[in-house]
Amino acid sequence: MFKNTGAHQTDLPTYAFQHRPYWLSLTPRAAADLGHPLLAALAEVPLTGTLVLTVHLDAGEQPWLADHRVFDQTVLPGTALVDLCIAAGDRAGCPVLDELVIQTQIPVPATLELVLDPPEADGRRAVTVHTRDGDGWTLHATGTLAPATLTPATGPAPAADPVLIDTWPPAGARSLPLDGLYPDLAERGLGYGPAFQGLTAAWRRAGTTYAEVELPGLVGDGFGLHPALLDACLHAAATGVEEALVPFAWSGVTLHTLGATRVRAVLDPVGKDATRLTVTDTTGALVLTVDSLRVRPARATRPGALYAVDWQPVTGDTTTSPTDSVHEAPPTSSPLEAACWALDLIRETEGSLVLVTRGAVATVPGEPAEPAMAAVWGLARSAQAEEPSRRITLVDLAPGTDLPPALPAGEPQLAVRDDVLAPRLVRLPAVTSEPPVVNGTVLLTGGTGGLGPLFAEHLLAAGAERVVLASRRGPDAPGMNQLRERLPGIEVVACDVTDRDALTELVARHDITGVVHAAGVLDDGVIGTLTADRLRRVLAPKVDALRHLDELCPDARLFVTFSSSAGVFGNPGQGNYAAANAAVDAVIQNRHARGGAGIALAWGLWDRDAGMGGSVDRDRAARHGMTALTDEAGLALWDAALAQGRALVMPADLNERALPRTPLLAALRRDTATSRQRTEGAVGTWRLPGRSRERFVLDTVLDHIAQVLGHTDRAQIEPGRPFTHLGFDSLSAVELRNRLARTTGLSLPVTLTFDHPTPEVLARFLLTEATGAEDPEPATITTPTGTTDEPIAIVGMACRYPGGVGSPEELWRLVAEGRDGVSAFPVDRNWPEDLYDPDPDAVGHTYAREGGFLHRAGQFDADLFGISPREALAMDPQQRLLL
Repeated sequence: MFKNTGAHQTDLPTYAFQHRPYWLSLTPRAAADLGHPLLAALAEVPLTGTLVLTVHLDAGEQPWLADHRVFDQTVLPGTALVDLCIAAGDRAGCPVLDELVIQTQIPVPATLELVLDPPEADGRRAVTVHTRDGDGWTLHATGTLAPATLTPATGPAPAADPVLIDTWPPAGARSLPLDGLYPDLAERGLGYGPAFQGLTAAWRRAGTTYAEVELPGLVGDGFGLHPALLDACLHAAATGVEEALVPFAWSGVTLHTLGATRVRAVLDPVGKDATRLTVTDTTGALVLTVDSLRVRPARATRPGALYAVDWQPVTGDTTTSPTDSVHEAPPTSSPLEAACWALDLIRETEGSLVLVTRGAVATVPGEPAEPAMAAVWGLARSAQAEEPSRRITLVDLAPGTDLPPALPAGEPQLAVRDDVLAPRLVRLPAVTSEPPVVNGTVLLTGGTGGLGPLFAEHLLAAGAERVVLASRRGPDAPGMNQLRERLPGIEVVACDVTDRDALTELVARHDITGVVHAAGVLDDGVIGTLTADRLRRVLAPKVDALRHLDELCPDARLFVTFSSSAGVFGNPGQGNYAAANAAVDAVIQNRHARGGAGIALAWGLWDRDAGMGGSVDRDRAARHGMTALTDEAGLALWDAALAQGRALVMPADLNERALPRTPLLAALRRDTATSRQRTEGAVGTWRLPGRSRERFVLDTVLDHIAQVLGHTDRAQIEPGRPFTHLGFDSLSAVELRNRLARTTGLSLPVTLTFDHPTPEVLARFLLTEATGAEDPEPATITTPTGTTDEPIAIVGMACRYPGGVGSPEELWRLVAEGRDGVSAFPVDRNWPEDLYDPDPDAVGHTYAREGGFLHRAGQFDADLFGISPREALAMDPQQRLLL
């Protein structure tokens, strides 16, 4: 077959070579095989006939989505749901959308699941639209699809109005002014970008509205009727209406013609609050008919909310702790000393542990808190999160009180006052009081970091005369020259805020009247890897600097410190950062107790690549209920938080259904299943027959591994491969242990993946622990070794350079022949088409058209190096190339 073709035999690699790209995608997902630009997958549930369609919504892939905003939030237009449901119905033989009721808006980006139930006796199919929220689902819309042969439940669809065919524009209709329509709609909260501004002319006669609409170019195709075009057909009805209205209930929707780009529409009142819609092309041929359409006032669904810790009395079953497990923190005013004491104690002891402090937490407004003891709580919270199966209990005593002989069971954090109290995170209601007045000169520490420029501009807009941005690098920090040109009211200075003398001089020189303390550093690591130096490095810029500012600016009416939800939750792998932020919160609570102004904002995750949030695994955070805040949402929460008058507020975007099941979060979680019920359900699995049981347990382990590492399914995980080769690090090992502990109800050690180094071995261990049976195949991992007399052996030499050089010989030929290694942009990077810009100062562009590129840098086998897909996507391309 291959004779005279030049083909030759090639040795295959001894491992399964993977060709999965790990370049961040900037191009639309290929959906041609599904016939719709938003559909990513379609599956049929065996034996039931249920269809499940997956839809990806991303403005980066479908830019027109960004042009539909409701109260400054990008949301999916209802017309897009109509188009998607009809597309789903087409694939199920039910092309008529009998009914669709939209219950809640869908923020973009999102991933939707459209589920078509099995057909009923008359062929109709129920349809539901959900988005995934961590471990739960949010229902956004319900409806019914019908075969084309059935008459819609609301009655027959009308024929086209003869006016649309014979006379256009309609005789006797008055022209509606459209100048200023879209700015007016924006003031009402409906922001329509260019893709949705397709209304070109409109008329009205006897209550009926006529419109002419054209889809702007470059919007995209592949839709039955483009959602932006259908949405624009409804805009004509908004003229003369003061309220912002959006469609939510559709009945009898039939698509007659595909792909129209220029249409005429008639909106005819039907009954008290409904409208009949008829859409034709310019020849009068029907494009789409809607028997009944209802609208309602648009509602703002700004992401994020304000939360606070509420200390509530607890009763119920009690438990006693062995005397040798109770340890009281020694008195000290140093957060570093206290945190080091707690770190040593947690690492050196085994089993249950009760840490006793005095004055670590403020249980009511105005109660002081001791920053050193608060640092103990912050670090211990992280230890609790890293080892949930180890019973570590924090107990804070009021002065002059003793530890009760018995404590409430199941509560990891307690405060003994007149009652025994436990913390509960609660959502704060909105308040109408005014936030503190911003004026004079505001000092913003950490001001050249990720959030500094954002809040500098916000402070100036709020009334500050000047904002002084202080950081170690000061004016030498990236982007400061451009920032000063854009914001004349800022000054950038270099200052080490941990140096009290330097900070004193800075405050006096600039006559500081307000303070925003945003300085901080990260040095993440699980409890077992922390040291005193790593604690000191994180505590100093957060706590020491804030204490200096507290003393130097006692009368500042604006005194804000950027804390973190890590201090409230105790994030795994951030024990030192949690300790620092808990201590910062205590400094502000002390300031409040003295009658001073101040607030600690325990921020959740920000959607920013720069700054301390840039290193956070957003997928992992989302699985635990923490969604990243946009700049817009964060600034709105800042304004709302300052009006609260509290010492500690947590602004965050929490998916409350996906939050971990902990006592702290019990007031927010919407499910009521108890830990015992969940455990009994999981343990019921152990009663399966032998082989089925082993397979089920292994599949369960592989499923959790795939979710932790970011694989699409468990088929990509080799059961016999060591965890270290699969791409596990300390944090992912902790997450896997915690997931399996929740699923199985077993108490699992923090060294789980170290003690049982492959998924197969781990599955056998779990089965043995759950059933009590002996492990029939104890596993050992051996490392082959060899001997050689050679002190150094060169196994291979990498040599990759621009110009197609892939070996030392090719490099020599390039030099000897004097060839040029410069070339045009690579084609495998998914770089935007407008990457080139002749302006050297254009942000996000390059003014060069050519360069020295390594054209195969995108070819990277993460599996070979034991790197998980999630880590590979986040890696620097230079590191991938080096490997």
